[in-house]
Amino acid sequence: MKKLIALLIVCTSVMCMFASCSDEEKESSVSGESSVSEESAEEETTTEETAVSEDAEEIELLTEPETHEYIDADPTAFIGKWECEKIVADGEEMTDLMGIPIYASYQYDIRDDGTAGLSESLMAIMTEADAIEYTWGLISEEEIEIAGNNGSVIQFTLDGDYLVSKMSDQNTEVYLKKVDEFTEFDFQDYIDNYEAPAYELTPVQTDAEGNIIESTETTTAE
Repeated sequence: MKKLIALLIVCTSVMCMFASCSDEEKESSVSGESSVSEESAEEETTTEETAVSEDAEEIELLTEPETHEYIDADPTAFIGKWECEKIVADGEEMTDLMGIPIYASYQYDIRDDGTAGLSESLMAIMTEADAIEYTWGLISEEEIEIAGNNGSVIQFTLDGDYLVSKMSDQNTEVYLKKVDEFTEFDFQDYIDNYEAPAYELTPVQTDAEGNIIESTETTTAE
């Protein structure tokens, strides 16, 4: 249950979906490099170990999410409730996210006090520990940045009637449109009836020397 709720938060929270993908990949790379450095450092002097440690700390700082300075401009056009109208990935419009309707995948209440929140239907299934607090600000007259206290960051550009975000891979665009009220979605019912999709596995076979033998047989896993 807890993992599923975490998945929902990833699918519906402002910054937890695609925005930090590139940062996570960098952190993974840094972690791997750090492990190698630590193994080598055991055979070197204490001075060299300290230098490696200091370098690792500097690299880690560089992988933190990029943020911008906020400007003082009229925020009126951004304030209100914004709901996802479409997500386009690699040129194709998505119809849902793991069974969650597109409209429910992004629903953000951008407030005039500099804070932002998720829809009440999502908040209803979240525990106090799961909750993320958001703030936002203008980084240009047509761009805003929303930041969570979990370190996640995402930017949206005002494009006509839409707020548009190009995700880190630059092949995915999220379009939000302002609404009077959020379209309701029963997340609890979704959780209660969620079934992981079946997928096919191709058995891996090897010869006596360990070389992989291609196989056309598949098995279904759930």
